[in-house]
Amino acid sequence: MELSSRIFLAAVLILLLPAAIEVGPLMVAEAQEELLCEECQDWCQWHGFPFLDCAEGNCQCGWEPLD
Repeated sequence: MELSSRIFLAAVLILLLPAAIEVGPLMVAEAQEELLCEECQDWCQWHGFPFLDCAEGNCQCGWEPLD
């Protein structure tokens, strides 16, 4: 690889790094929220209750058991 190509690649990486640092934790938070939502659904089903919502990490099952 030529020196100019390496310099260009390094410059692009340096410019993209701040965006990756900002987006990374957001993606992790979204993945964790999805996982918590799946666990909430599983918990509700396991105990025989309908799943209602898991907004903002609050697991909500219905009160009436599923038939």
